[in-house]
Amino acid sequence: MRKIFTLRVKNVLTERNVRYDVADAILGAGSDDVRRTILRAATLNEAASEERRDEFRPIVEAFNRACNLGAKADSRQVDANLFADAAEGSLYEAWQTAHGTFVKAIAEADTDAAFAALAALKEPVTTFFETVMVMAEDEAVRRNRLALLALIADDVKAFADFTKLVG
Repeated sequence: MRKIFTLRVKNVLTERNVRYDVADAILGAGSDDVRRTILRAATLNEAASEERRDEFRPIVEAFNRACNLGAKADSRQVDANLFADAAEGSLYEAWQTAHGTFVKAIAEADTDAAFAALAALKEPVTTFFETVMVMAEDEAVRRNRLALLALIADDVKAFADFTKLVG
């Protein structure tokens, strides 16, 4: 039954001129709330538009990289005492702010604000990857970094599966 539901929602999104890859990304995140699914699709479709391509592509790259490494985490427990680089602390603080805004916006079905909260993580995530070696030799530091990325990935994947986006 779930497959029929998903196909019907995808048809509705297509009728609303949502790109096929955006529909796949939104449906890949899962949701049983059709209204919220449609709202998330509209927000992501706008963000992925041709006019915004240059600002959107780096967001997708940052999210996908965070999600790929975050999938290797075995915990969501982050210990700020293990931060060895300023970029770790900055990213953690940025995530805490974004997470609070994201959760509130999702609860209120304000998908524009939810996406904006996530998009605000692009710079701190990019800086993190430019300055930090995630797979550090010290196992505790490595696990802590992966846990931080997993927290970000959880929020990103709650909005959409960005790996499904094309171009």
